[in-house]
Amino acid sequence: MFKQYFINKHFRIKVSTDSQKILSLLSNYLDFKETKSGGQSFHIELYITCKGRRGHAYWKERSFTYPSSTIKGKTGAKAFFVPTRMAEFKVDYNRGKIISKILCYENPFKESLVNFVFFEPIRMILAKKGFHFLHASMVSFDDCCVLICGPQDSGKSVTALALIKKDFSLLCDDYSFVRSNDGSLSFTMLPTKMGVREPKLPVWRNLSKNLRKDFYYGGKHRVSLLHLYGSLRLRYRRTFILFPQYNCAVLPCLCSLPKQEALKRLLLENAYDKFRGTNREALAKTFFVFQDLVTKSQCLELIYNDKNLGQAAQIFRDKYFYLDRARRRLF
Repeated sequence: MFKQYFINKHFRIKVSTDSQKILSLLSNYLDFKETKSGGQSFHIELYITCKGRRGHAYWKERSFTYPSSTIKGKTGAKAFFVPTRMAEFKVDYNRGKIISKILCYENPFKESLVNFVFFEPIRMILAKKGFHFLHASMVSFDDCCVLICGPQDSGKSVTALALIKKDFSLLCDDYSFVRSNDGSLSFTMLPTKMGVREPKLPVWRNLSKNLRKDFYYGGKHRVSLLHLYGSLRLRYRRTFILFPQYNCAVLPCLCSLPKQEALKRLLLENAYDKFRGTNREALAKTFFVFQDLVTKSQCLELIYNDKNLGQAAQIFRDKYFYLDRARRRLF
């Protein structure tokens, strides 16, 4: 049995598994900074067992799926089916414990497999504590937080990298969580290595020394950016929601986005497919948290292309942050 601890200021995850492949995959994908002291908000234990059985006929006969509506009480079970693999997990919300079983591990399906037996249970545990998953990169500037949202391959990571070059601090890539409590917003994040597609790598040559060679996840190279991570605050004075939009035919521009349109985009990306027709209560909670987030944030759309991404990031910084900092220095 292999064991590994993943520790940062907010999470302490203990992984026990009999599969070195799973452990290696998590070590290459998670971007945790180990700390000797405690102070974690969430302690999660994960046990993964791999049996390694194969055979299309076997899977056709034994395939099954539990909809999320069957998860009741303090513990729950769920199963997932792919033509050549089946996996399931059980969650104990009181102890923060996840027990996952994998009947077959195959490299082409490693993304959906790890998402199902690792990230999906963690999202369920955090949802019980009031933190709702948000597929977004997070950066900060002083006491302001910027959530970079959008569908896959919309440019969230490269926009975050461009803002980092403009004196922003990186908080996380992809796995953000938001909670609305007593009229205020709080955030936490699950640090993962930043995903950059191969055509973008020549533009960011300074990242090559931190690149995980021969490791792809979600069709992207993974880069460790631990040296760039800033500290996450409990509260932020201002929150921005930034939707990057690639358009090769126009100059970079920044425009305000109506609240209703921003809420629709957040729900379509983070909630519609996840809760469709199964868990209405969870969908309602997510809706109200996202509505509160959109109401208290400034929603913007950033139009860019590969040649002017740095210029687009400069426009955003100059318009909303440098003047604000200068005013505070005067007073």
